[in-house]
Amino acid sequence: PAVGKPLAAHRRPPVGRNPHYNFTKSRRKTEYIYNSAVSCYNDFSLFKTIFEREVFDMKYVCTVCGYVYDPEIGDPDNGVAPGTAWEDVPEDWTCPLCSVGKDMFEEE
Repeated sequence: PAVGKPLAAHRRPPVGRNPHYNFTKSRRKTEYIYNSAVSCYNDFSLFKTIFEREVFDMKYVCTVCGYVYDPEIGDPDNGVAPGTAWEDVPEDWTCPLCSVGKDMFEEE
């Protein structure tokens, strides 16, 4: 613009407002979205940690021989990988010591 000539009305910042207002508003919105995403991730991580703790803290004991199934260890010799929750153990799985089925196990 020419020296001394005022800016056109549509290009002037509103009176009493920061000329970078739209930028800061946009930045605040971006920060809000980012913080919300981080918060959701943290909440999910907390949920996941609690869920995993509940799953891995629960052990199952054979009522016949006393064998303890620990989800953290699994039963690799019989095809159950470490980290397998009790609900995911196949129905045809049997106790490695006395060969009874899952129905003979109870929570420890």
